[in-house]
Amino acid sequence: MNLLKLALCFACATSVYAQEAKPRLAATPPMGWNSWEAFRRDFDEDIIKAEVDAMVSSGLRDAGYDYFVIDGGWKPGSRDDAGNIIPDPKKFPHGMKPIADYVHSKGLKFGLHQPAGIHDCPKLSPGSQGFEERDAKVFIDWGVDFIKYDRCDYKHAEDKTSAAPDFDRFVIRQGDKEVFSTEAEAVQNKFRGLARVEQRRNCSGGRCVSAIGYENGAITIPDVNVPSAGKYSLDLYVAYPYFGMERYQTVTFFVTTNDAPPQRIELPYKFEQRYTTDKTTIDVELKAGINTITIDNPLSQEEEIRQSYLEMAHALEKSPHPVMLSVCTVPRPWLWCEPIAHLYRCEHDVVDRWDKGGGAIMPILDLHTDLIDYGAVGFWADPDMLEVGKKGRIDRPNIQLPKMSDAEYRAQFALWSIMNAPLMISMDLRSIDDATKKILLNKDVIAVNQDPLAAMCRCVRSVGDLQIFTKPLANGDIALVILNRAANSAKVQVTTTELGLSNNRWSARNLWSGEKSEISDGTVQAEVETHGVVMLRLTPAPKQSRASSVPPQTTDSGCDRGV
Repeated sequence: MNLLKLALCFACATSVYAQEAKPRLAATPPMGWNSWEAFRRDFDEDIIKAEVDAMVSSGLRDAGYDYFVIDGGWKPGSRDDAGNIIPDPKKFPHGMKPIADYVHSKGLKFGLHQPAGIHDCPKLSPGSQGFEERDAKVFIDWGVDFIKYDRCDYKHAEDKTSAAPDFDRFVIRQGDKEVFSTEAEAVQNKFRGLARVEQRRNCSGGRCVSAIGYENGAITIPDVNVPSAGKYSLDLYVAYPYFGMERYQTVTFFVTTNDAPPQRIELPYKFEQRYTTDKTTIDVELKAGINTITIDNPLSQEEEIRQSYLEMAHALEKSPHPVMLSVCTVPRPWLWCEPIAHLYRCEHDVVDRWDKGGGAIMPILDLHTDLIDYGAVGFWADPDMLEVGKKGRIDRPNIQLPKMSDAEYRAQFALWSIMNAPLMISMDLRSIDDATKKILLNKDVIAVNQDPLAAMCRCVRSVGDLQIFTKPLANGDIALVILNRAANSAKVQVTTTELGLSNNRWSARNLWSGEKSEISDGTVQAEVETHGVVMLRLTPAPKQSRASSVPPQTTDSGCDRGV
């Protein structure tokens, strides 16, 4: 069992919200439809039912898209007089239970978006902060099968501090002379709570310690040996966390030496500091011989959020039918959400744009490839919804957003599929065209996403505008995606050795064109259109052992674009 699994198991056993394991609902990534990118807040009961009908008549339901999720905009501006959450009576005059029943009658599962704070993100309708038990009961009574729980407008207690950074190294100096040093992850150091070692390319040795503050998470250095009593300089090498911190202007932690009062340290945090390491120096008083130094953040806002999410998850566990929980915009969800959640959002809101901007497909891809390693079966990293078919509709007054080409839509669908991302459509299904259907109903690409082995993909090459992803499949086949980010088409060659395969002879089938070819010399060749992909399924040639063809699994997705 790795350190993450061990830490999470410990959290489940010791939390005040200890509970049964979450229901097993997502052996493969969930598939479905979400209203947000299609309509924002502009929908009503009739539109919702029409979308349900279109989901069936288009063949999407039968292709595996079975979750139907209404995102933000379904509630009025306040609760009812009794304090209960209610649907907008103008949009849903018959209530939400009949909508859920209608969705269920069509063989689909019903989901809702709900904020974890006191309001939704634009502060137009109530969230669940302080009402977790009550709201969960309402959702259960309505027959909700899926909750997208979104950290919006969360109000922290006044004594809570912003989150702690991750830690790389610690050095004790007397003047310019180094008298003691240790890597944060050194075996003699002691961890508390959910504090754990994580892989980080920019940390020395490729590892650092994270989750300071989670369930009273801390790191203690028990063997700080100095020659004499007095004042020393402590150099703390910190690594700025790379998700969930953009809401903070500072990071905070406390340093305690021996029995002295803790020092509170606050460092400026800017969004562009993600992925970087830095050094800060403080003065500490040490005694001659062995000292202990502890770094923690017992007042962490991140821990306060974690507890509130545990409350909602615990309340939903009381449902007689299983409820899938999607956590959204929580800080560093892979550290603590696996025992309670089935998928976690990990990037900006997606937009119908190829590049340039935080929500565009390529920037989201770059963020997501660093998080692939933290997914697990039943706990899927979610880079947000599919833009396929959206066609750049106007979603703000008088603003026409750009739209991607069909080649770019195919690229997103192929990348999301091979990365084990949830496949959540978000377009107006009443106007779905044949080109969009051809993408979304491609059973061969869907099969890669839904493969029962649920193996992690790897990025085996990332050079310039070219990236190559590969994923082993349950029957011994290999899925391969070659991405061309450039403005011109590209001829690409990749060897089976680079793909980690021990055999040279394969049959290749293009999952978009259906074209088949034979690979006899261990070389895969493809011409990839601009902003497009070639997606292949490689099958071992006859008389070749399938077992020996599967590339070795690593703990590193391998796609480093300087992040």
